[in-house]
Amino acid sequence: MANNLLSVWGTVGSVVLAILILLVMITIHEFGHYIAGKIFHFKINEFSIGFGPAIFKHTSKKTGELFAVRIIPLGGYCAFAGEDGVEEEEKKDAEQEPFDLSRPPAEGSAPLTVENTGDGSSSASENTTSCPPPATGEVISSCPPPVSGGG
Repeated sequence: MANNLLSVWGTVGSVVLAILILLVMITIHEFGHYIAGKIFHFKINEFSIGFGPAIFKHTSKKTGELFAVRIIPLGGYCAFAGEDGVEEEEKKDAEQEPFDLSRPPAEGSAPLTVENTGDGSSSASENTTSCPPPATGEVISSCPPPVSGGG
């Protein structure tokens, strides 16, 4: 019985030691990213060892960087501003005007007519006739019929 207990503790000790060695290697690796970011004057949002919920967090008052140790010690990261593209997308979205269906099309632009060709594909062309949108149930004989979605 005592021999089995020593064997289990030996195995647990080996696993813990392996995790600690891995944790040291990850920390050194991620610290390399951090130092490189500092050298090249990148804005660093977070330096984290581990993943999952944070056990310890500290935000630098000087730089605003978040330093964290997380519960699962099998990874880490150094998050730089803009590397995930979220900031650029938000900036791009803010610069673009929202699409407004209530506005009429730009003057001189022709509406697009989509026709089902019958062979499973569709073709699109500019509708150069000036057709006002029909009221519900109204048929305008001088205009081509509207094309519904193909199938």
